[in-house]
Amino acid sequence: GRSGAVPKTVIISIFEKARYLSELSVGVAFLAIKCKQSAVAVASLLNAMECISIGSLPQDVRTSFAHKLTSVTRVPSNSSEITTIRKLLREACPNLSEVAPFVSGVVSDDDDGDAVRRGPLRLSGKMIGQKRRRAS
Repeated sequence: GRSGAVPKTVIISIFEKARYLSELSVGVAFLAIKCKQSAVAVASLLNAMECISIGSLPQDVRTSFAHKLTSVTRVPSNSSEITTIRKLLREACPNLSEVAPFVSGVVSDDDDGDAVRRGPLRLSGKMIGQKRRRAS
């Protein structure tokens, strides 16, 4: 049976991780030149889902989503093309599970008083994103 609704935080996490991978793919020559954007998007979503625990995203939900994704995009999620793209994305971002969800408009103060707009990832305790000066 169905395992109930997936929490919104899990959906946001999947979306943001997939978005980050899609953006990152532009810097991987093979992905940017040889692959269809729709295939990169499918692979990005599947890799993002892979980072979520089975408790938060049950297997039946994953399977159902993969089937729906295939029917909507006409890109089979188990094709050799998707397998290759997923492998290249894993190599480009081996620590995807550590990517923190981006929450639009969230601003916090860091130690030196600058406002830091939270970017799509925080790896190894290092913020990757834009720093903006506060208006005086």
